[in-house]
Amino acid sequence: MKRSSPLHRLAACLLPLATLAAGSAPQAHAAESAKLNVTGTIMPPPCSIVLTNNRIDLGTLQASALHPLARYGKHDAARFSFHLQCAQPSRVRMRFTDNQANSVPEYHRDWAEARHGRPNMFGLGKVAGKNIGSYFMYFEPDSLKAGNVPVRPVYDDGPDEKPGYHLENYNYILTTASLGWTGDRHIRAASFERIDGEIVLSYMLEQPHDLPLEREITFNGWATIDLEY
Repeated sequence: MKRSSPLHRLAACLLPLATLAAGSAPQAHAAESAKLNVTGTIMPPPCSIVLTNNRIDLGTLQASALHPLARYGKHDAARFSFHLQCAQPSRVRMRFTDNQANSVPEYHRDWAEARHGRPNMFGLGKVAGKNIGSYFMYFEPDSLKAGNVPVRPVYDDGPDEKPGYHLENYNYILTTASLGWTGDRHIRAASFERIDGEIVLSYMLEQPHDLPLEREITFNGWATIDLEY
């Protein structure tokens, strides 16, 4: 026995109602075409990131100890760990946004791009309209693990738009691109459920004669880490 389709059954149910309303409402006109929009949403599995220390205190520096010509004097300041956890294996990326980008001294920015090819300096804020200095961060290579498997950061938007771009020199964190993770240096970012690692932070100060050292100067560098799917 041939069974009617749900669409036919629905039409049969609506027919009396349509007939009843015909006398009290204007006659509808059929269109020559109709549009159908099919929508939906696929939600990525939730991921979260935790820093063991999200407040880095650079301590107190004596103005008299600053070298007058130390334009590129680097100071190892701090180490902190991060833990990236997802509900299931995900190809999640991290983006570091410098919220004080307009305070990076120009020669610090030029130095970084000349040495590493891409910008990786974060600003330390301003005092009396002058830049205080900048800091950079990099992943400690041996600390990066997915469980017991070593991983490395990878940027998909590398030179000439080639995927799998990575930084050889201590895996510097860039300020202009999102990074994923891979267990193979020659492939795109892969999916992982958990990533653990350590970040090293170092800073460089503006030359003393460009700072108002007759007053106390407070650093004010801050950045945001966003997860992207």
